[in-house]
Amino acid sequence: MAELLHVERRSLGDSDLSVDEALAVLQLPPHLCLGAYVGEALVGFLSCFETYAVAGPRLELDMLGVLPERRNRGVATALIRAAIAHARASSAALARAVVRTDNAASLAAFLKAGLSVAGEAALLIWERPTPGLASPALASASLGSETLGCGMLRAPGKPYLNARRAWLVRAGGAVARAIALQVNTLAYRGCWIEELAGACAEDRAALATMLGNAALQQGLHEAGMLALTNDVATHSAMLAQGWQEAGTFYVLSWSA
Repeated sequence: MAELLHVERRSLGDSDLSVDEALAVLQLPPHLCLGAYVGEALVGFLSCFETYAVAGPRLELDMLGVLPERRNRGVATALIRAAIAHARASSAALARAVVRTDNAASLAAFLKAGLSVAGEAALLIWERPTPGLASPALASASLGSETLGCGMLRAPGKPYLNARRAWLVRAGGAVARAIALQVNTLAYRGCWIEELAGACAEDRAALATMLGNAALQQGLHEAGMLALTNDVATHSAMLAQGWQEAGTFYVLSWSA
């Protein structure tokens, strides 16, 4: 594990976990970590984990790191192909990765390994609580004239894969809906907000912010959401709520 963190810090520098903390994350049921070796030396890794998705279990190709002196030798592509093989073997319906739009080398590796670009999105992060906007338990809660409701979603046959469906109700009708996933990575514990929908961008942003506040109140480090760059209304409404943009990414996908 110390060797893995050494490679991570030389290649990415995103994790500040201790050896014991990183080991605890990788021992969680949804996780898979693949390593590339030259002799007995670890030169690259790919940390993955399964998540709930509407279409079926999805393998997230989360952190890909290769030592600088071992790049451009096919290591990253080999790791990604091994992860896709695992997805097939474990009956995952989908695999997904996000790559910064300015990271041409990483993008090339994912494309060579068989993923395709599904879209371009801004990564929006929520890490500052706003008092009074959300319920810590994500249970149904009264918010003045609005109600925040939640229900559990589970993946058949994989009890460790679950999510919460959330909806914002006003005047007896749902005005916005989303799915909230809790994830544990080598960099953070957070909430991913997905499938955000609703007729009004301000309602969509309000629901996302309530879920972000709930995540922080539960002790998670942050909430995040990928806002498609062509969805200008949602992007603008989220920024107006106080979400911070953390870069633009290609969303890459593979399906069984």
